[in-house]
Amino acid sequence: MDVQQPPPARPRRIIQLGIDYGTSTSKLVFRDASSRLEQKSFLVRPYGRDGDFRVPALVVWENDRLYFGDEAWLRAQVPRARVYPSLKIRAAFPSDAYFQADTHPPEGISVADLAMLSVLHLIQLGGRAIEEYAASLDFDPRLTMTMGVPVASLASGDPLNSYWLMIARARWLYQKGTPQLANGVPISTAREMAVSSASAVGQSRPNEVAQWLLPEAAASLMWAFQSPRVPPGLYASVDVGAGSTDACFFRIVEEFDRHFQIWRKAKFSFWGAAARPPGADALDRLIAKAHGLPNQLEVRGFEDVFLAKRMPKDVRPLLESIYEVLSDAFKAAYPKDAKLSNWQDCRLFLVGGGCRISAIKRHFTGNVLRKNALKPFEVVDPGIPSDLEGIDDLDDLGLALVAYGLSYGLDFATFELPEAVDPVDYSDRRRRRLEEDELPPHVLRDQ
Repeated sequence: MDVQQPPPARPRRIIQLGIDYGTSTSKLVFRDASSRLEQKSFLVRPYGRDGDFRVPALVVWENDRLYFGDEAWLRAQVPRARVYPSLKIRAAFPSDAYFQADTHPPEGISVADLAMLSVLHLIQLGGRAIEEYAASLDFDPRLTMTMGVPVASLASGDPLNSYWLMIARARWLYQKGTPQLANGVPISTAREMAVSSASAVGQSRPNEVAQWLLPEAAASLMWAFQSPRVPPGLYASVDVGAGSTDACFFRIVEEFDRHFQIWRKAKFSFWGAAARPPGADALDRLIAKAHGLPNQLEVRGFEDVFLAKRMPKDVRPLLESIYEVLSDAFKAAYPKDAKLSNWQDCRLFLVGGGCRISAIKRHFTGNVLRKNALKPFEVVDPGIPSDLEGIDDLDDLGLALVAYGLSYGLDFATFELPEAVDPVDYSDRRRRRLEEDELPPHVLRDQ
C-alpha cells in the first residue's frame, strides 16, 4: 500500500508592508525583501489594476454599520450618514480643537478605536494584495509592517504612544483573522474588536519603536537617500498634506568606508521639525467659498485652474501660515549648527499632494526663510525609484514616496535625532576629519 506523501512545504518570504496612514488619503507599498540582490517594491492599488492607489482616510457610520476607505467615500454624501475625517490626527491629539469634529463616535467606540480600525482596514487591503502576489509565485508570505508618524512625535509623549497603539492593536486583530472591513462592519462587531484588541495589547509603550513606526519625513526621503542624483548634505523637507503641514531639516551624513576606502552616504540626521495645521484642505475651502461651490471636494485636484480664474483675498495669509511651519522647523534646527554660512546650500524636497499646487510650491521656492537671510532653496528631483513597480508618473510618485520608504521596514537607513551638533565648516570637504561626521545619538527633546 502506497503511503501518500504530504505536499512539500512552500518556501516562505518576508514581505514588508509600508502603511502611509494619512489625514485625507492613505497609501500602501509592500516590499519583497527575499533577495538581497534584486528587491522589489509594489504600489498597492486596492480598487483594481487601473484604479486609484489612494485609499480615502475616513470612516462613515450609516444604518448601524461602519464603513471604511472607498466604501466610506461613496456613502459620505448619504443623508444622515455620520462622517469621521482626520482620524489619525484626532486620535493622536484629542485636545486639539482644530481637528475635533462635532460628530461623536458611536457609544462604546472612541476616536482612537475608529483610527485603529482604519489602520486594520489598510492592513487587510495590503494583505490581500500580498496574498495575490505570493500565490502567483507559489510561496507563503510572512508579513511585517511599519507605519509612518510625524518626526516631532518620535520624542517621548502621548502622540507616539497613540500611533503605536493604532498599529499594534490593528495588527493583533489582523492576525486573529477578524472580518474584512471593505464592505462595512456592524457597530456591535466593531465594539467587540475595539475591546478585545485594547485588552490584548494593553497600554504599555514598546521598547523597539523602529519595528513599528518610522518618521514620515525620513520615509519620503528613502529614495533620495539612495538616488545617485542626491549627494550628502543639508536638506529641508516640506510635506503639505490635507489637514496639516510637516517640515523638517536634516542632513544626509556620509562616513568613510575603511574597507573600500571611499566616502558613502550612511544615515539621516534630523535637526529640527514642526507639524501643525493648516494644509491643502484649508486652501480648497477658501477656493470653494470664493467660487460658490458646495465644499472643498469640488476643488481638489483643480486648484491651479480655479486660482487662475480668481485669487481669493485670504489665500496669501493662508500660504504664509503654511510657510511658517518650515520657519518654525528652522528655528528648532538652527541652534544645532549656529553658523549661517553652513545653511546657504540647503536644498528642498517637496512632498505630498499639497505641494503639487502651484501657489504653494511658488511660496516655498520663492520666499523660503527670507526672514533668516537665507536664499531661496533649490528643489531636488531624485527621479523615480528603479525598484518600485506600478508607478511611472512623477506627480503620483510624490504621493507614494512615504509608503515606499516605509516598505523598507528594519532595512531602513539609520536615522538619528541629535540634541546638538558642533558647528563644522562643511563647505571645505578636504579639511574635514572622519570624527566630524559622527553626530551624537541623542534624542530630540520637545522644542
